[in-house]
Amino acid sequence: MRPIRSLVPATLSGLCVLWALSGAVDAQAQPAATSVASPAPRQRLLHWIEPTARGPRAAATSNVVFLNNCIATNGCALLPGRATGENDSRTNISSIVAQPALLEKWRFTPTQWDNLVTCVRDVFAPFELQIVTTEPPATTEYFEAMVAGRASQVGMEEGVAGVAPFNCGVIDNAITFSFANDYAELSPSSAGDLCWTVAQEVAHAFGLQHKYDARDPMTYLPPSLPIKLFLNESGPCGTSAARNCTQADQFEPRGCPGPTTINSYQQIAAIFGDKPGTPPSLAVTSPIDGAELTRGFVVRATAGDDVRLRDVAVTLDGTPVGPAMRGGPFEWRTPKTLPAGAHQLSVVATDYYGAVTTVVRNLTTRADCTGKATGCDRGQLCLEGRCVDGPSLDGGLGKDCTTNADCTSGLCASSGGDKRCVEDCTLGASACPDAFQCIAAAGAGVCWPDDDDGGCAADGGSSHGPLALGLAFAFLVLAPRRRARAAARPAAGSSARP
Repeated sequence: MRPIRSLVPATLSGLCVLWALSGAVDAQAQPAATSVASPAPRQRLLHWIEPTARGPRAAATSNVVFLNNCIATNGCALLPGRATGENDSRTNISSIVAQPALLEKWRFTPTQWDNLVTCVRDVFAPFELQIVTTEPPATTEYFEAMVAGRASQVGMEEGVAGVAPFNCGVIDNAITFSFANDYAELSPSSAGDLCWTVAQEVAHAFGLQHKYDARDPMTYLPPSLPIKLFLNESGPCGTSAARNCTQADQFEPRGCPGPTTINSYQQIAAIFGDKPGTPPSLAVTSPIDGAELTRGFVVRATAGDDVRLRDVAVTLDGTPVGPAMRGGPFEWRTPKTLPAGAHQLSVVATDYYGAVTTVVRNLTTRADCTGKATGCDRGQLCLEGRCVDGPSLDGGLGKDCTTNADCTSGLCASSGGDKRCVEDCTLGASACPDAFQCIAAAGAGVCWPDDDDGGCAADGGSSHGPLALGLAFAFLVLAPRRRARAAARPAAGSSARP
């Protein structure tokens, strides 16, 4: 059982079609930044029914889930099954109901219903389940999720968002309830909460307990995230606190025999089976396969997924290059200590269901350069034994830039409004090429044009910029440094993009 929360709408973008829509009339309008008037949260309970003599069932007789908004029948008439523990979707008997009841029909728009159905299907997409909106023939077996009406109409207290029968195993032909009409409106946040409520109540009929993980539909924990998925990760059960899954708590009258943790994905997959899944999209934009590079080159990639991307990781000859990244821009700086010769770069994108896409690049790094540019290509300069693109090349050292992506080094820095591509350097080593000096940056350094003075700050245009490239500085103000010059200089200062 889940309570309706007091919800704060927020503008969320397209992980489900649902998130782009709001309001009961104008589906394209953005939600107002005010709280939805919903009942205060109340106690959440599962409705326990005794298992059959053979114990909780681990298999199902049907893989069909009927989402019923009760419109076709102008409300859903229910017959009581509480006294006997009976549940039968084909005859509308429910163990939740103590006396005959009528659940009023869905009161929101057809578009909002369609979007809710899309969201529920997305959540159950990895499994061999059929989510249908037309009632199957009475001669077949099916689970039914009633998404309509109010909690009070089936004898539940006000503030209950959903309820399901539960006995630690599969309850064939179970009817679960998600009380849509108790929501004041279906803003993106509340519509999302309703989607997770439907998913949770349906899964209770499969024998799933509550999980103490806000990312999973089986949770009670806030917030209502843009999307919740049945995670292929083991974790504790629990509602208001983590607990051993074999133990009871104040909201669940009994624990369940079996594992002490819950993996909601594996539990559903064990009953119905899972689909192969769609792997993430992944493109490595730099470097290209077969490239000849200098040490410290930058890896750039783009990635996405039809449901949700978990992370993107890079290895070079089997060794991780920085941490895996959960969001873009996906950029990594490889080590300057990389030896010359052949190397294999692997970029791996993984989604939340474990589907993987891998792109491999076979590369060669050059031997160290010497002097000004011996051993480097035309237009390159030698910096601490490695070749870097110079000012005559696009994105080279000292070139104008706007963001980190404009620079082959992956770092755009600013000084007094002047933004240039820079390379990292070792302070005090006089390592920068002619016309550049290594300027201090809180213990690190960058090569900055020698005809400038004043402070310098790493570009803040990307939250994953310099740090994601493995550099030792980001948003760090470079210390002003005086240089003996005969000509007058502009006043020292520093600037950083907000």
